[in-house]
Amino acid sequence: MTLYDDLGLAAAASDVAIKAAHREGVKRHHPDAGGDRDRFDRIQRAFDVLGDPDRRRRYDETGSFDQTPPPKLEQEALGVLQAILTELIGGPLDLTRLDLMGTVLAILAARREAAVRRSLEADTAIARIADVRARLSRSASGGEGDPLPALFDHQLREAQALKLRVQRAVQVHGAAMTLIRGYAYRIDGDQASITFEYSAGSAAPRIDGPAADEQT
Repeated sequence: MTLYDDLGLAAAASDVAIKAAHREGVKRHHPDAGGDRDRFDRIQRAFDVLGDPDRRRRYDETGSFDQTPPPKLEQEALGVLQAILTELIGGPLDLTRLDLMGTVLAILAARREAAVRRSLEADTAIARIADVRARLSRSASGGEGDPLPALFDHQLREAQALKLRVQRAVQVHGAAMTLIRGYAYRIDGDQASITFEYSAGSAAPRIDGPAADEQT
């Protein structure tokens, strides 16, 4: 029995049909209204997966789904920071003279900007696919099934899944930039050390050491 069976739908069901089947199933089988708890839980589980374009795509491709809840935003942000820092620390750059966290901020900002662009591109793709799908009609029966609408529906789900992924990337990289706020990083200059303090996604340098008085 598939998740689609739990909602009483075919695998090619539209997102609208999935939402409608979920509403009807929850209303009919809610335990507080005398419904069956097991049936209610299966309907809710099916919607949790099929109502999420990304999880639905993976389920359609593999026939299985991950029941582990997604990591929290801060956990994902820390994971992104860890990956960038690991690469920089393991690289050839002189970290005693490099504004390390400023470099991390620049990488995060560039990735976040790229994700914003991809999100806008996904919006355009979704609108174009939906427009083409709405213009498609069939004048006569060509046999069993109706493959072209299903093809467009699949493309639409792919574009919607991409939209969700890049939106999450925007959030994660923004959260990672926020985590750096309030920290400072000191580098060695020729005449004095320089401490960079990070606030609101930018770095403000402060001269330390013997040359500090000469800068005032």
